[in-house]
Amino acid sequence: MPKNTCEHCGGSQLISGLVVSASGGGGDVHPGLLCKEKEKGFFKWSEREKREALFADLCTSCGTVKRLYVKDPKRDWVV
Repeated sequence: MPKNTCEHCGGSQLISGLVVSASGGGGDVHPGLLCKEKEKGFFKWSEREKREALFADLCTSCGTVKRLYVKDPKRDWVV
């Protein structure tokens, strides 16, 4: 099947780059994958964890999420 076609229904109406989020009692929640981010401290560089946002490609014909991805895959991921 072509890349711009839904594998589930064969539809060609796909939307790319939707931010994955959920609403909860405390507001919007943006799930993501953890990666290490260097942060410049006063005396030295320190490491802290950052949440990399998840994006989705969605078929508007049947509602199937074709793929989940991050914008920058070359990160120092926390496993």
